[in-house]
Amino acid sequence: MAHIRASHSWVPWLTFTLSVIFATVHCHSSNLTKQCNASNEFGNSDVAVQESTLEQAGLGAFALRPFKRGEAVGLYHCIVWAQPDHLDNTYSWQLNSTHSCDGESIPLRNPMRYVNSVARLDTCDRQNLVVDIAQHHKHGKSPVRYIATRDITIGEELLIDYGEGYFNSWERVPGLRYECNKSPLHLACATGNLDEVRSLVHELTTNEASSQTAVVNQASTSTAEVTPIIEASLHGHAQVVQFLIQAGAEVNRAQRDGATALHMASQNGCIEVVQLLLSAGADIDQGKSDGSTALFAASHQGRTIVVESLIKAGAAVEGFTALYANHRGFTALYAACHNGHTEVVQLLAKAGAEVNHAMDDGSTALYVASQSGRHVTVQFLVQAGAQLNHAMNDGSTALYVASQNDHQGVVQLLVQAGAHVNHAMNDGSTALYVSAQNGHHETVQLLVKAGARIGLAMDGSTGLHAAASKGHVEVVQVLVKAGAQANDAKNDGSTALHVSAHNGHHEVVRQLLQADAQVNSAKNDGATAIHVASQNGHHEVIRLLHKAGAHINNPMNDGFTALLIAAQSGHHKATTALLKAGASINHAMNDGSTALLVAAQGGHHEVVQALLKGVPVVDQEMSNGATALHLACYHGHLRVAKILLRAGADKRKMVGGMDALGLATYQGHKAITSMIRSKQWQ
Repeated sequence: MAHIRASHSWVPWLTFTLSVIFATVHCHSSNLTKQCNASNEFGNSDVAVQESTLEQAGLGAFALRPFKRGEAVGLYHCIVWAQPDHLDNTYSWQLNSTHSCDGESIPLRNPMRYVNSVARLDTCDRQNLVVDIAQHHKHGKSPVRYIATRDITIGEELLIDYGEGYFNSWERVPGLRYECNKSPLHLACATGNLDEVRSLVHELTTNEASSQTAVVNQASTSTAEVTPIIEASLHGHAQVVQFLIQAGAEVNRAQRDGATALHMASQNGCIEVVQLLLSAGADIDQGKSDGSTALFAASHQGRTIVVESLIKAGAAVEGFTALYANHRGFTALYAACHNGHTEVVQLLAKAGAEVNHAMDDGSTALYVASQSGRHVTVQFLVQAGAQLNHAMNDGSTALYVASQNDHQGVVQLLVQAGAHVNHAMNDGSTALYVSAQNGHHETVQLLVKAGARIGLAMDGSTGLHAAASKGHVEVVQVLVKAGAQANDAKNDGSTALHVSAHNGHHEVVRQLLQADAQVNSAKNDGATAIHVASQNGHHEVIRLLHKAGAHINNPMNDGFTALLIAAQSGHHKATTALLKAGASINHAMNDGSTALLVAAQGGHHEVVQALLKGVPVVDQEMSNGATALHLACYHGHLRVAKILLRAGADKRKMVGGMDALGLATYQGHKAITSMIRSKQWQ
């Protein structure tokens, strides 16, 4: 079995010769580039197109007849060539690429279009077809067959997996690749077959009565509009490029996105081609549609030799017009810093590139290098005079993003160089706050040692609040040891103990209690840690707080106790923990609501059962006369009604002129009505 890899620059549109049915299909659009059309060469009805069974896969190809193991399901003619690696049948096949087409722009009528293959490492046990590539034909066209690896029944989908993410990683895995609908001349240029290029140019010039210049400048029929010299430059075939230049190729002619041969050669590090193009008059500062130049392309990919050559040839490196900075404000220096190409950064800076140029969002080369953890690049930029404390539009600095991403070496370097450790973003967040929030305890230690203010607050929230909220025990330990005040309150009155209890982080709660956190400290609404823990059912936290002296029965400003909160929220384990801790089971709010009443109203049968073990007043009434049984019957909670009746609830009690049976009947709860009449609770 051979291996085919789809290039990110060429989405595979394959021309099949099949025994299949005509079908006009339209699949969903995509942001992947469309490069070539499928033709319509059909005969009988073996495969049809319909909605795929795979989630988000669009259309799929389905068998209209059975296929035996080893039988060819489909045959297409495709341009294929090999790279020297991975020819050992180690990869399986993913049979779908419907995400790479747009039926409205390119009407595809070939059902087997939906059985394209790309290699995947994780589908070996799921493949149902393999691909067999025969010997290369003239101009590289090879018949490629899909072979069934097992018996396939009528109606089976011939796809395996949907994996758009594969197309973003193809460069990292060498192997075979295929492209389709290229002209023979374009293919010869791409494969570097100089003899074939010469022969084709001569043949086309003679047979089509075209000038040699017209032939060598003929763009591809695909949407990219690639010329032969761009094709050859992309793949680094210097001899072909030289021949095309001599034959009259326009070196500055651009494809659809504005890229020229120089862009392609620079991007891929083809230094010999770059030099040939420059000697032939290539415009060194010609920009693509986004404004990026050959220097930008080479810098972004870390092509040091090409960058050096372009600079020597006079490529612009300073100033930031659209000529050589793309629409987001990227410069060649910025691109190199982003990817950690320090040697390229050094070359650009030496040539006069402004190290402190800011993008549209305010980020600089130092910022992006720090964000990506490029320690060596950051070190060079600092030495080159980069502004350490320059802030983006949102107020974040290089130190902030390095801390946010836990790049400790960069943090230390910036701090030692004089970065302001207490600088705050527009929202008040600091480097210490964001590193604490993300659980980076070693970075927090670095910042604390560098003088970061532990109590500096963001809307009242400190780094301790942030760490406690996320359950970062080690950060809490570091901050407490450094002197963080466990009882510092946010604007709403909540402490670190409140936020950790609210989220159920019992280990953080334990640490804070050991650090003398006030267990009964109340928020502005009167809620203590026991209230917020009860709200979310954190029974382990409740036990810790009770052991530390939490006041179990203290009500909030609205009258709710911890038990009422747990009961209303349906947390039976929290309810049990509170009862064991001595919670008052019959405590009533101003309207007479008790834990049993709110649990019954909410239909929380497990809570009702837990409360009944504590012997509450089963028929306790609210101020309007309603009992727990009334509420259960009115709201249709059959299970709760049965439990209450078994516990001795009085079904004859009246509220609003109706008893429990009347309320259930009035509300149309037939199951409860039937249960009461037949006494099925007994």
